Amino acid sequence: MREKVITVRRARMVKASADQAWSLLASPAALWSLRPSRFSFRADSPDEGLRLWVVLGIRPSGSFVHDVFEITDEMPGRSLTLSRVSPASPGQELSLCFSASPGARGTEIALTVRQKISFLDVSTYEPWWQVEAKAWLAACAEAFAGRRPLARDEPPPDVQAACVTTLRPVRDMTQAITASAATLVSAPPDRTWRLIYSPASSLRVSPCAVAAGRVPGSPSNQAGEIQYLINRADDGLLHLRWTFVDALDDGRTALGPPVGAVFTKTAGTLTKGGSARALMDFQVEPAERGSRLTVTLRVAPPATEEDRQAFEESLAMLLSGYKSFVEDAQVP
Repeated sequence: MREKVITVRRARMVKASADQAWSLLASPAALWSLRPSRFSFRADSPDEGLRLWVVLGIRPSGSFVHDVFEITDEMPGRSLTLSRVSPASPGQELSLCFSASPGARGTEIALTVRQKISFLDVSTYEPWWQVEAKAWLAACAEAFAGRRPLARDEPPPDVQAACVTTLRPVRDMTQAITASAATLVSAPPDRTWRLIYSPASSLRVSPCAVAAGRVPGSPSNQAGEIQYLINRADDGLLHLRWTFVDALDDGRTALGPPVGAVFTKTAGTLTKGGSARALMDFQVEPAERGSRLTVTLRVAPPATEEDRQAFEESLAMLLSGYKSFVEDAQVP
């Protein structure tokens, strides 16, 4: 299939200093809040050289969408290039270059879009980006004029609702395939609980993980919390995975409302929805020399009995990673 790289550049003068313009362009929350139904945040990565922005949004069709962009080039105070590094449609590489240049009557801000697409799609994408880039810069100008709010530290209501609706696990698990595994951990139950609940644990147990954390604006240490994990695939692309904390019990109540991730030395159960059709229950109980960690996986159809052994092997590897992480962690 023939492909072509389209380039679209739009620029606009704004009544702001170069420093003010740069503070907006370099802020994922501020910049993407000026797009309809979009929210962005910096991903937490132990690699200081890997600077990632996660973008959440809603397509015109109403479906939930997410992308990962990497800062691939930056001249602080002048320009910033974001390159999409998450999977997209074949051949659709995308980069967005934002720049700020001081002028006599303010600052010129510009957006240069480069996208590789099918030759047949040029007539669709090129005019679309002309309109979208112009609207994005116009929103920036409105923000500097005080007619539009700038930063947002949590998703707008429509994005938040779409995120929860998409990620919340299915309720009917009557036909689910169940697999379980357990291990002993040489650490007190409360410490074991805190560490396996932390998004940082995903960086240890997933060998391909490059970033993990909690989605800003989602509840912390309670049901409804959304955690993210970014893995690097063999092809170099970054894949975004989600954990939706569907239920949380600290050992004092199993049926009442969630009471937070407080371990009471008896039992703790965390139900994570790794996908819309899978639930993973983590249970921590006191043991003679530390804790007993049990993980139970329930996967809705089309999973079959033939998949159970593979699930059990995966859980054993997962538990080995958690055990090492908890026992090696230098925390009280």
